[in-house]
Amino acid sequence: MWAIGFYCVLILNQHFLIPLRYIPWALIAVVLLITFWQFNSAKSLSLNITPYYPQKSVRRLLMLVFALSICFLIGTIFGEHSDMRSIFALLTIYIGPIFLGVIAIFALPKNIKTVEFFCHACVVAVLFLALTDTLHYARDWYRLGHFAIDSSHRWFGDGYLFFIPWVLLGFIKSKGILKRCIWLAAIFWLFLLLSGTGSRAIIGIALLELVMFMSFYWRRVIAFILPLVLIAAFQLGSMIMAAPTSVARVAEHGLYVKNRVDDAWLPVLDFIQSSPWIGYGFSRIAWDKAYSIFIVTHPGWPGVNMGGPHNQVLDVAFIGGIIAAVFFLCICFYIVKILLGIVLKSPFELAGPALATLCSFIDFYLVRGLVESCRWEPLGITLMWVLLLSYLDKQRQYLTSQELSNG
Repeated sequence: MWAIGFYCVLILNQHFLIPLRYIPWALIAVVLLITFWQFNSAKSLSLNITPYYPQKSVRRLLMLVFALSICFLIGTIFGEHSDMRSIFALLTIYIGPIFLGVIAIFALPKNIKTVEFFCHACVVAVLFLALTDTLHYARDWYRLGHFAIDSSHRWFGDGYLFFIPWVLLGFIKSKGILKRCIWLAAIFWLFLLLSGTGSRAIIGIALLELVMFMSFYWRRVIAFILPLVLIAAFQLGSMIMAAPTSVARVAEHGLYVKNRVDDAWLPVLDFIQSSPWIGYGFSRIAWDKAYSIFIVTHPGWPGVNMGGPHNQVLDVAFIGGIIAAVFFLCICFYIVKILLGIVLKSPFELAGPALATLCSFIDFYLVRGLVESCRWEPLGITLMWVLLLSYLDKQRQYLTSQELSNG
């Protein structure tokens, strides 16, 4: 459990990209050893995994994840522009983290303490990321005498968006003025750093996360403090951490996406039309090769290579074909369905983490995924949360029904 928590802390910090390629497989080996020991120690050896995934919707979700993985594997092996580097990227960036998220429940203690532990791990993850970002600003100030006017802090935005919901959950759960002030200070710090990314999508999605939390906890007055903190942090960040000209440029662009249309969306639609069933494979290499051919066959094309489709569904279709995109949309549906059911029907100790996971998934993959190709590693963390919370929710329902029948 501690090892997986440590993995959560590092997962979206780009300073650890190389070890993060191998950590999931090391953890998978540990989980498999623990699972083998548990089965071997049991009085009657049973390979029935249904108790670990009790709900039909959860089993369907796992079948869809398996089907999507098969599509990615086929596209990567047989894709026109794939090579061994594409297979390595698929194994380390997608299959490893996803497989770890699916099987982690075998080795984790299945109780509320585990939920609380991973809530704390997610909070530590974003605070560690914020510390790294702050040190980057300190380095810029030391070298230049002022904060750098560039996009060097933009990559921090992914980690902020994915993990901030657990910080908001911590604030909602806190009791006592001192604890609430500490949580508010942490949230202000994160929003301040988030404003320095200079990303329209990140700033807008941060607002959406607040709206989602407030919609569920509107009866708690403290929830309405959060927008005031966000506005103050963004205002201060725009003045001292991000260049005023870049902030003005973000506001001026608004919902402008023509660059993505010319540079990514129209080319990837052409790619998908050329190979609709198996795609091109999992890697930047396949994209660059396909784009170079596209430029030759479309002389005078105004766009430039942006490095990917910049849309999550189009990215999936490029990797594994149209069928893979359908599987991915179904996966999104079941994740939202399972988590929303827990949020609406379960006690706060499960509903709170489920809401944080739901906000994180929707904002990261469904909203930001409209204009970006998101990283795949966090999806493994989302799956781990879905499986753990659904297991505990099913266990709670069973115990409640037993008490009612005995009563």
